[in-house]
Amino acid sequence: MTFAFTTSWEGWRRALTAVLPHVDRKDSSEALSRVRLDVTAGSDVALVWATNLVTSAVARIPLLAPSDESALVELEPGTIKKILVMFPEVSDSIVAPERVLTITQPRERLIQIEDTSGLFAGQEITVPTPVMPSDRFPDVPFLLGSHIDKPPA
Repeated sequence: MTFAFTTSWEGWRRALTAVLPHVDRKDSSEALSRVRLDVTAGSDVALVWATNLVTSAVARIPLLAPSDESALVELEPGTIKKILVMFPEVSDSIVAPERVLTITQPRERLIQIEDTSGLFAGQEITVPTPVMPSDRFPDVPFLLGSHIDKPPA
């Protein structure tokens, strides 16, 4: 299971920023906080799903180049914070359209985010992904099914 897709820096940040408050709350249990990146082969959007069993969220990431492979990847709230620090918001709207990220899975349990726009060429981060707890936590699609245009699997 490997995937690769290209998205805008802003779209990626906006999606991660939108779901982070739902798993990084004082009333949430770290063991129950889950963030998943859902990539569907050939789709023009990827989804980021988050829940802590108290709140839930889903955000769409518009893709510039879709993935050839589908994948469901688990992320941790701490990993999302690292990604947001590595790729900060830039207020200069003149260069905004040029910022492009390529997100790949070079090996199982790793994802790599790299700036391929030329603006900050070579800026990248590779982060580990935890094991998918699907047997213990199968209800993320059910909780978020009403927020997306496809029924939960």
